[in-house]
Amino acid sequence: MFGWLKSSIMLLLASLNVCYAQDVVYRGLGVYRDAYHTELLQAILNTAESDQYTAKSYPLSIPHQRAFELLVARTDIDIMIGYATQERLDAYQAIQYPIMKGLSGWRVALVHENQLDTLKAVKTLEQLKAFKPGMFHTWTDNRIFEHNGISPVKGAHFIGLFRMLHKQRFDYFPMSILEAAREAELYKQEYKLSIAVDPHVLITYPVCFYFYVEKNNHKLARLLNSGFEQIIQTGEFDKIFEKHHSQLIKKFLTGDRNIIRLVNPLLPNSVPLNRPELWVHYQYTDSRPTTLY
Repeated sequence: MFGWLKSSIMLLLASLNVCYAQDVVYRGLGVYRDAYHTELLQAILNTAESDQYTAKSYPLSIPHQRAFELLVARTDIDIMIGYATQERLDAYQAIQYPIMKGLSGWRVALVHENQLDTLKAVKTLEQLKAFKPGMFHTWTDNRIFEHNGISPVKGAHFIGLFRMLHKQRFDYFPMSILEAAREAELYKQEYKLSIAVDPHVLITYPVCFYFYVEKNNHKLARLLNSGFEQIIQTGEFDKIFEKHHSQLIKKFLTGDRNIIRLVNPLLPNSVPLNRPELWVHYQYTDSRPTTLY
């Protein structure tokens, strides 16, 4: 009888723990990245010594600025994911660890499939300036390229940019390695456009995504800061990152591509570029060392 009673009490306590787990809702960067961000955030939240938390992605599609407004109001959204900019560092409380390890700052060039060797001889920024990129008109990357002496051809319609590349209205379409191959295949198959991924060049500049919380949400900020540092030290951050991105890194960040490094004038000075273990690095096939940025 006592064994049954003990089992019943344990089950009751377990159910109470589940009931009192608190949801922590974040607004992510889209369905292709939610699995990684959810697992990363959950690992951080699991370091809490007392309270229990469950990481959940915000289910509605709303404008980015509206999501930040909900963050400030502390209704519906507890955490935002966004670029590291000085404006946001001033407005919100940033958890200053690069959650994507700078992966978004590594870009390949989409080119016309009949022009796969267009950038083959490009080894310096000055040589790259001879070629014209296309870019979506609202992207922050426009300002980065312009700062480095490259003037993109801007388009207001995403599909239209791929059609312009197909018609060779510009030379290349720089896109993050997170999306480039998928987008090239999509427009090639569904729209019958002659688009391919350039095999020769990587364009890189430091890009950092942070978790942001409301300015006065000190309890959550402390948990995220301490938890993030803890999973870095235990190696769990690396394991989660590699689980979700190892194939991408093997495909694009290993080999003998020519690397063109740009300056990002929008990057806050506080971004931890002095911690190389927090960033991805290119691995040459001949084991040449590479600097970060």
